[in-house]
Amino acid sequence: MKFRIVCLLFVAISYSSFAQVAKESKFSLNSFYGLAYSRYAEDNNYYPIDLSVPAIGSFYGMELEFKIPEDRHLGFSFSRQVHAKTIDQLYTITNGNIGILLNDFRVTNTTLFFDVHLRRKVAERLNFTVGLYYFLEYEHTFDIEEVDSEFYYTITDINKARADDFGPMVAVDYMLPVRDYLEFGLQGRAYFNLAGFQSAELHPTVRVKF
Repeated sequence: MKFRIVCLLFVAISYSSFAQVAKESKFSLNSFYGLAYSRYAEDNNYYPIDLSVPAIGSFYGMELEFKIPEDRHLGFSFSRQVHAKTIDQLYTITNGNIGILLNDFRVTNTTLFFDVHLRRKVAERLNFTVGLYYFLEYEHTFDIEEVDSEFYYTITDINKARADDFGPMVAVDYMLPVRDYLEFGLQGRAYFNLAGFQSAELHPTVRVKF
């Protein structure tokens, strides 16, 4: 929530600070918030507790871009993808002899994306972006440990180590000019890893030039 507020404040400050900026601005600051689909969101199922989350979640972030020759822009982006659900359920273990009660327990799967990209205008108001990204994934895990014939059941929020924590990304956006320094539009993007498709996002975007 705090990150979303920071994004909105950035846009508001930029809007007032760069109202008189010329059209040939070298930098742009983009802020976005929308929906995300994750291929792996529903895979986190630990018997007997299902810690999988919905495939549709939220996606928001910011990016800074610098204009280079031939109407291209080199950019750096940080974004956050979140899938979550609340569990209110009693789970039984070992033939019904032991029960685990989760009361209003919030399960989250959070992925942080960091990318470097190149954006190019391909038509009037239409842009195509290609880049490379690195991500960090955080999810809940369930574990059973036996110590001196006693069983301990733990649910932890960990950084999930993956071999495929990088890959290519692509994006397409359609932007409408509001002022010389301000654009508003819609962007779709997709991330891929070594195993193939990772996730896709669709979100409104605000772009401030300065």
